Amino acid sequence: MLDRRREAQEQLSRFQHHLEETYGPAQGQVFDRAQIQGALPADAALVAWIDVAAGAKAADPNGEHWAVMLRAQGDPVFERLGGSGPGGDWTAEDDALPQRLRAALQSSRGSGVSWRDGCASSG
Repeated sequence: MLDRRREAQEQLSRFQHHLEETYGPAQGQVFDRAQIQGALPADAALVAWIDVAAGAKAADPNGEHWAVMLRAQGDPVFERLGGSGPGGDWTAEDDALPQRLRAALQSSRGSGVSWRDGCASSG
């Protein structure tokens, strides 16, 4: 578990570096954890979804799917996300969830429609 967390943090670091190199500090500026936590109200959290593609000899051919939550105080919380298939397997419908959430968030701006409506499971 610690190795997976370390690997995810290393991937995030590489991604942050890529953003800084590609877009410069205006779009890719990286804030350290203390800066982010200092900007969060006590009753709020920063939540991220991380998908890691399966390697050639991965134990799970569907890859790994994680939620990460950072509150105003404390360490980040990493939670592995199970799929909706039998035994928690990840399904094609589950793979579409990030895109559905993004589309729902974008389409609900000012429309009075809840983003939850756009992401409700059809199953």
